[in-house]
Amino acid sequence: MRSKKTVIPVLIVIAIIVLLSTGWIHTSQKQTADSNVIYVSNDTVNYKIYTNYMMDTYIIASALYLDFNSSVLLPYTESHEIYKKAKEYFSPYKEHHFIKNFNAYVNYEDINGDVIGILLSCSNDPSLTPIHDFDDKYLQGVFKDLEVINAFLTGLKAFYEDTHAEDFFMENAKLYTDMNNYILKHIDDTQITTLISNTEAYLGTKEKYFGDSSIEYETVLTLFRPSMASFYSLKTQNGYKIVTYQSPNDFTQNPYKYDIDFMVESAIHEYLHSYINKPVAEQREHINALMTNIDKKIFMKNPMYQGMPYHRIFDEYFVRAIEGRIYKETFDEKKALNTIIHKEVEYGGFNQLMGLYQELDNYEENRDTYTDMDTFLPSLIDLLAN
Repeated sequence: MRSKKTVIPVLIVIAIIVLLSTGWIHTSQKQTADSNVIYVSNDTVNYKIYTNYMMDTYIIASALYLDFNSSVLLPYTESHEIYKKAKEYFSPYKEHHFIKNFNAYVNYEDINGDVIGILLSCSNDPSLTPIHDFDDKYLQGVFKDLEVINAFLTGLKAFYEDTHAEDFFMENAKLYTDMNNYILKHIDDTQITTLISNTEAYLGTKEKYFGDSSIEYETVLTLFRPSMASFYSLKTQNGYKIVTYQSPNDFTQNPYKYDIDFMVESAIHEYLHSYINKPVAEQREHINALMTNIDKKIFMKNPMYQGMPYHRIFDEYFVRAIEGRIYKETFDEKKALNTIIHKEVEYGGFNQLMGLYQELDNYEENRDTYTDMDTFLPSLIDLLAN
């Protein structure tokens, strides 16, 4: 028989173990792949949300190289406490050898998208161990051979270690905790896995582009590139993964203001690009011929997109129109119009979007004729061009 002096400490230890296992007590821990996972779906769609400190370190390094004067990376640095802390913490390392040779790793005021493509092929921890082959799509620019890739990865690891970047992230862990709690509270209400499933069904081209391989849909979140999103697709050992690299923030670029609906809308938008861009690009010569002597400003009011080639403007249009129809199917037309179409027409500069959205009635009503979206794209191309 145990004395009370023995039993009480044992009960305390058991209670602490239970609290740790249920998440009521949070511990500071070294980053591992699992420690950064926020959400994993439990239905037929394989979907995961997570953060990546090495990508965040790369973004902060980019901002440091740009003297914290970017409108995209840590924007309005002096207006947001976390960005001011990052500037104060990392500025003493401006002369680090990784930063001195950084020009190829940025694109004007933004990241170099190929860098994220490389990092997505590495483990989500400071070792940056390659977990599958690097995708050819991300080897056409700066990363032309393995030697260049290894030089970048070695430099990023050295910067992470020499700056003790992990200490910075641990000191600001509450920022991540608050974001994670917000995501977990609201993500199921967004019906994101239903939206992904409806996207696959609406397009009908999943097997054409990915065969019968499994697809892992992922969202990698960062608070250091707010209100922005990019898409990636990579072949893995088990199939494919289609990834959005984005923020959970609203359009104000405030790292403390979250918008789950905007986040999910951006994710579906970027997933659509992984299906739509290739068949549209295959029509670039036809599109260019149709658009001869036509001023881009006539059908694209947003200066941000006017510098794009015609086929890229076309795929941006098509993704928005199709996403509107997917939202209509998943929710209702009111939500589709308010969430996607009206906003993009009024604020996005896509002044011809409503016509494309309505034209998709023809696709939906004639799926015997149009077996998948690729077979209907010529109709959308001709409509937008004319």
